[in-house]
Amino acid sequence: MAYQTYRVQPGDSLSKIAQKFGLSSWQDLYNLNKSIVGANPNLIYSGQVLNIPGTEATPTTTVSAPTPVPTQQPTAQSIAEQYTKALQEQANKIAAIPTFQQALPFEKAWQGMIPQATSAAASQIDPELMRNYRGQYLDYMTGMASSGGGRFGRGLAGVGDLKAATERSRNAQLQDWLSQYQQGYRSLFYDPAREAWDTSRTQGKAPDQGLTKIPTWEDLYTKYQNVYGVGETPSPLYG
Repeated sequence: MAYQTYRVQPGDSLSKIAQKFGLSSWQDLYNLNKSIVGANPNLIYSGQVLNIPGTEATPTTTVSAPTPVPTQQPTAQSIAEQYTKALQEQANKIAAIPTFQQALPFEKAWQGMIPQATSAAASQIDPELMRNYRGQYLDYMTGMASSGGGRFGRGLAGVGDLKAATERSRNAQLQDWLSQYQQGYRSLFYDPAREAWDTSRTQGKAPDQGLTKIPTWEDLYTKYQNVYGVGETPSPLYG
C-alpha cells in the first residue's frame, strides 16, 4: 500500500513530525514505521524516510469500456423474409374482403332494375305502336266492309291475328330496349362501382359499404333523363 512519505530532518522527532502532518498521536506514526525507527521511538536519524499514516493512496478503479455488440448486417434472406411477411399479411387482408362481383353479382343488380326498365321502354314504344295498330286495324276493317257481307266471322279472326302480330313486335322492341338499358346500367353504374371497390380492395382497405347499394331506376333517369324515359304503361293490347 502506498503512503505519503517524509524525509527526517535534523532536529525532528516523531512528535514534531506528527504535529506537522496533523496526526492525533505520534504513536500512530511510530507503529507504522517501527521497522524503520527500531525499538526506541525517541531515536530517529536524519535522512530516514517515514510513511505518514492516513495518506494511503486509494487505488484507481479501472472501468473497462463495454464490449461493443457486433451489429448484425441484414442478409438477402432476412430482407426477403421481411418483405414476404408484409406481402403475406397484405394478401390475407385482401382475401378477407370479397370482390365486388362476389358481393353484388351483376345479374342480381340488374334483376332489381328490370321492372322500372320495362315500364320505361314501354312508355317509349307503345304510343307509336298503337298508332300503327289503329291504322292497320282501320285499313283491315275498311277492306272487309268493302268486300261485302257474310265475312264478319273471318274479320274478327283477322283482328286477332293483327293483335298477335302487334304484340310480337312490341315484345321484340321491348327486349331490344332492355338490352340497351342493361348496357347503360353496366357502363354508367355497375362497372365504375366495381372498379372503385376492387381498387380499394387491392390496397387492403375495406371498401365503402355504400357501393353495394343497387342504384334505382330514378338514379339512372335523373342522370340521363334526356336519353331514357320512364312511365307505367301496361300492354295496350292485352292490359
